[in-house]
Amino acid sequence: MPPAWLPLAALAFIVAASAARVWAVERAYNVKAFGFGKRAAIQSLAERHWKMAVAIAFGVAALSWLAPEWEAHLGGVEFAERGLKWIATGLFAFSALLIVVAQLKWARRGV
Repeated sequence: MPPAWLPLAALAFIVAASAARVWAVERAYNVKAFGFGKRAAIQSLAERHWKMAVAIAFGVAALSWLAPEWEAHLGGVEFAERGLKWIATGLFAFSALLIVVAQLKWARRGV
């Protein structure tokens, strides 16, 4: 089974990599990459949902790390112990790699 701290570390890595890219774009082009609260109503709604999703993901990852037995209280997680967590870990790692590659490719284009 993957280490319990891995989801939290992976999320922290993605947030840090994204923040570094936002900072680089803002610095290179003197523009705000994010304009939270300064957009149309539909954009504000999307931003609120994005913030909630990130907060929930961090909360669940922290809970899984600090209290790994909480999943057992949900019931029916035996199948997860037989490889599903490794599959999810692999998919998450692939997704993170894809994000990094896309950001680097975009950065080479000068944006």
